[in-house]
Amino acid sequence: MSDLHSSDARPWEQIPGAPLLKAWATELRTACLNADDREWRDVGRAVIILADDTRRGKMAAQRVAVDAGMKFISIDAEDVMDLPPRNNFRKMTPALMYLEPGRWVQGPQQDENEEFTEQIIAFQRHLVTWIDEFDVAKPIVLVTANNGLGNMSGVIDTPGAFDRYFALPPVPLAQLGEAFIDDLGQDNCGESLRALPAKLGRLLKQDFASDIRRERAVLYLRRLRRREQRPVEFLDLMHLSTHGFAEEGPMSPDSDDARRHVAMHEGGHAAMAIIDSSGKNTPDYCSIVPGAYFKGIVAESVSYHQSLEDRTTYASFRHRIRIGLAGRAAEELAFGPENVSSGASGDLESAWERVYSAFAHWGFAPGMTTADKSASNLAVVVSNPTPSEYAHVEGLIRQFLAEEYQHVLKRLADNRSLLDAIADRLMWDPIVDQDELKEICGQFPTAD
Repeated sequence: MSDLHSSDARPWEQIPGAPLLKAWATELRTACLNADDREWRDVGRAVIILADDTRRGKMAAQRVAVDAGMKFISIDAEDVMDLPPRNNFRKMTPALMYLEPGRWVQGPQQDENEEFTEQIIAFQRHLVTWIDEFDVAKPIVLVTANNGLGNMSGVIDTPGAFDRYFALPPVPLAQLGEAFIDDLGQDNCGESLRALPAKLGRLLKQDFASDIRRERAVLYLRRLRRREQRPVEFLDLMHLSTHGFAEEGPMSPDSDDARRHVAMHEGGHAAMAIIDSSGKNTPDYCSIVPGAYFKGIVAESVSYHQSLEDRTTYASFRHRIRIGLAGRAAEELAFGPENVSSGASGDLESAWERVYSAFAHWGFAPGMTTADKSASNLAVVVSNPTPSEYAHVEGLIRQFLAEEYQHVLKRLADNRSLLDAIADRLMWDPIVDQDELKEICGQFPTAD
């Protein structure tokens, strides 16, 4: 448990959702003065702050406590279930007590020990009683944070318990990137990390969404900084997002023929991303550095996908499918159909899943570029498909993938010089970044 000083509270300017929370702080201050039970029930005696990053919930709660003239008490998640009796805090009131979110706030979990689940439920019932003993003369308001109401336990998410919710807007991408740089340390960051905080924020939101993953990324990059005695760059975070947190030693080198196969496969993905977007989706990262489950990998442009604002249109969906098919198509162009490897299995599985969603649930249809085609598949599957529904969708998927694969083969053949140049570069430079890919594209303009 910690009692944090008011000087530690962040200013309102750093807290998204400030107007709503400031109004609540005013309500709390007034309720403390009036000491009226009905008013306290209206104001809220136990509150959930919904935020994509639960750390922001704690930051907001601390600022609210300061403005409401209440002490701020923080209970660590592992200590919540040992919450002392309410009377132990009487001398500290009025107080706002922040309970770090953890297993205690959730409903029953699958494959969990039954005895442990019963302990959680018993504590949640105890917590409801704790809240119900609210004393208007010695008020203690409970606050926790969560990233959604779907996983909240129904025992505590009830009227009279945690019954008021404040939803904070998402953190602006630039602010998310700047906070990560601060956590990592300005002196540890190279120019490519510091220069584009919004791009960095997009990557963090995409691949390091949870608090734990971001904290682990900071630790990984600090260790990299210490080990290699250099500032960490955006490419290091990109490598981390594609290869994972394990610090791998050098793997046994493949033969030149095997590496060439991988280089052509990854070059196909990279080339198609560039060709099919007129250069807008030039990948941030293209490598034939093997990971635990792959021989090479391409990470598309973070900035390009940021510009789409998380919207999936038919064009953007088709673009992703074409990129996914391009590794296999590049192998076929370079080595012939009989020498296509099984390395595209993961790509094809991902493509199938994405196309299934598009045709079963989104109302998309193959060749949906004209009005008659756009209305040809609007009877979507809303639950488990019947055999006839699945057969219909499966037919559309097979048709679409076959047509798009032929399109990808032609586009790569028309731009063979670019494809070969990227593969050649990977053979002697196994990590090729966005600037290097743009330089290669400048030498080989793409053909329509």
